Amino acid sequence: MNDSSLRVGVIGLGRISAAHLGGFRAADGVEIVVVCDTDPRKVEAVQMQLGVPGLTDYRSVLNDDTVDGVALLLPHQLHYAVAREALDAGKHVYVEKPFTVHRHEADELIRSAEERSLTLAVAENTRFVDAYIAAERVVRSGELGEIRAVRGFIPDQILDEWADEPDGWKRQPFGAAAIMDCAPHMLYLLLWLFGEVESLQAIALRYVPDVELENHGVIAGRLASGALFDVTLSSVTEYPRGERVEIYGSAATLVIDQVLDPPVILYQGDTDPKGTPLKEVAYDLQGWKRRSIEAAAQDFIVAVRTRKPAAVDLAHARTTVHLVECAYESVARGGLRVDVSAPLTSD
Repeated sequence: MNDSSLRVGVIGLGRISAAHLGGFRAADGVEIVVVCDTDPRKVEAVQMQLGVPGLTDYRSVLNDDTVDGVALLLPHQLHYAVAREALDAGKHVYVEKPFTVHRHEADELIRSAEERSLTLAVAENTRFVDAYIAAERVVRSGELGEIRAVRGFIPDQILDEWADEPDGWKRQPFGAAAIMDCAPHMLYLLLWLFGEVESLQAIALRYVPDVELENHGVIAGRLASGALFDVTLSSVTEYPRGERVEIYGSAATLVIDQVLDPPVILYQGDTDPKGTPLKEVAYDLQGWKRRSIEAAAQDFIVAVRTRKPAAVDLAHARTTVHLVECAYESVARGGLRVDVSAPLTSD
């Protein structure tokens, strides 16, 4: 890499790739030099749009000495293997969430990047959502008082995506299951804003008979601080795609809901029924997620250039993977409580 240009290869051109590409294209001194996907139709469409070479074999990207870093926008199941090869090839790596599907895989990637002095970043867009950045300010200020409870909800509807790709990765193990696909956002948020999780328990249901993955899940537990949390994740809701977080403190409550206008309101108790909107967070149902993904891509570029860690703490990303594993352990045990610090049956 020279001082004037960072050359990036993008591997994986699914639905989410457009926002990542937008982030890289908007960053100064960045050149997308190659795109890659196993589907030649996707490759053709994107390479024509960007005017860059398109490939169907990711190893050709990794073997290209002119590529400084790669963005891995791949199925969850492939994150670890391709990221490991990319680090072995001397590339800086930006990988979509979830970081990996197993904790030991995340540990290996972190060690590999450190040994090679390469930047490894997880594209967890939650860290760059305007509403959550505002929430961090309010929580850190102490305005809410002692945090007593946190509730999260991610409603989604992806039946059309399953129908479009009946044999695709989203139906496979570790695919677009409600817990694997959605829980990382909320679990990462808990770690970032409130600290470690002590224990959790989870239940899950399948509402779609021909898909062997849960479509609805609930994770509840206790933070190390003593506060309780619960997270509901659903991919079969007839509701706009958004995210809702409620933070209940001893002095005030903060409610975030991307579907509502205004999206963030601070309530000062039961005598304050209308609350006070946080003016720094604008209503933008169609754009809030895209903008946060673009910001994640740009943060990766800054991390590579400055040789400083990316904004998403890799320890938090790694622990998020572990919490997902704990949730599935609880589901397998009929919803029983799982101590996060205890060995899992899969360990």
